[in-house]
Amino acid sequence: RLILMSATIDSDLFSEYFADVEGYSAPVVSIPGFTYPVMEYYLEDALEMTGTRIGKNSKYAKQRKPAARPSAQPVTEATKMVEQAPSRTQTALKASPSKQSLDSEENSVKESWEDEGDDEVFTSAAQNEGGDEEDEAEDDDITAESVAALEQAQLEAAERQAFREHQRKDAARAARALEEEEDLARLAAYSEDTKRSLGYVDESVINYELAADVIFCILSGKVGYPSTEDGSTPKFGENEGAILVFLPGMPEIRRMARSLEQAMLPCEVRILPLHGSMPSSEQRRVFDRPPKGVRKIVLATNVAETSITIDDCT
Repeated sequence: RLILMSATIDSDLFSEYFADVEGYSAPVVSIPGFTYPVMEYYLEDALEMTGTRIGKNSKYAKQRKPAARPSAQPVTEATKMVEQAPSRTQTALKASPSKQSLDSEENSVKESWEDEGDDEVFTSAAQNEGGDEEDEAEDDDITAESVAALEQAQLEAAERQAFREHQRKDAARAARALEEEEDLARLAAYSEDTKRSLGYVDESVINYELAADVIFCILSGKVGYPSTEDGSTPKFGENEGAILVFLPGMPEIRRMARSLEQAMLPCEVRILPLHGSMPSSEQRRVFDRPPKGVRKIVLATNVAETSITIDDCT
């Protein structure tokens, strides 16, 4: 049994699974592959090489949202209840007995007991009341100590949380400062127009014109190709490799194709869309090599990122 697998699969797991009766794992043969040299370009590189400028009024610039005007709060039943709450509370307080009236009632009860000659009963009740007051005072002391301890624990926990939050903010500020210094050092080689464009550009919007200009630079040989194993540095325009452009979906692929058809490209091109809903016969066209002097441009979704390998995309 021979198993051909990708390098991303755990070969040891399969080797142990297919062990022989004596417990020896199946042998693994690794075939080294070839990786093309890669050179990374960023948005600022694209703006610099194409001379594209993004102003604050450009359709590719960040749009400022107008300040929202405060709207009048609608009067609802809940609002009415909140507004009427103070008056209802005052009415309830007026209806409840006051401390003065309760004291007068207590005095009248005492007088009635004295008039009836129940001095002994009243004295016993007063003594019991004094004992209850002492117990309540002790309970109040214990409750006050518990509340103070709880408040102290909450205060200490809040201080620890504030200290951790302060440390987190300090670390975030230091990281941002370091990132800003690195960005400033990296952007020092770019023109002032490119730096201003970076401040205005909205990276969430696809700039089809800029993408077409970058492809123009590739086709005309203005973009350098990374060094190969023999140390040579050919130009994109000097080879017959295809160009692969990733886009989110079919609408973006159609719009990118229109932008390329309208652009004055320096050579003849063959524009091929590639997405999952295309028939297999249409998808196979991307593997065909174009004739000499014709460059192939594949506009694809992420289906070409992992599922399909186009061998002439260098």
